[in-house]
Amino acid sequence: MVTGDICNIEERLQEHDPNLSLNLNKVNGNYKVLYKNQHVMEWSRPLDDRLIKHMQKIDSHRGYDAIKEIDSHNDKLEKTIEKDRLNYLESVVKDNKRQLIKEL
Repeated sequence: MVTGDICNIEERLQEHDPNLSLNLNKVNGNYKVLYKNQHVMEWSRPLDDRLIKHMQKIDSHRGYDAIKEIDSHNDKLEKTIEKDRLNYLESVVKDNKRQLIKEL
């Protein structure tokens, strides 16, 4: 049992998948979720039902596609960056236009 696991989260994770386990990362205090002793993720919140629900959500056997989610996130990020770039360029053009009008 992991220190601080008062809700038996590790046991409940193993009910979902017997290959899952928890460890405490002593360096930063986060909980590590392991699958067959391989690192899956770190959990910085207190151990509670949210971890169980999150692990159920990202279960690939239930249709979760991590690559699709990453691609979607990257697409949104690229759109935001492009929008910020265009806003910056627009402000530069406006500033230069004002300066040109003053000089004329």
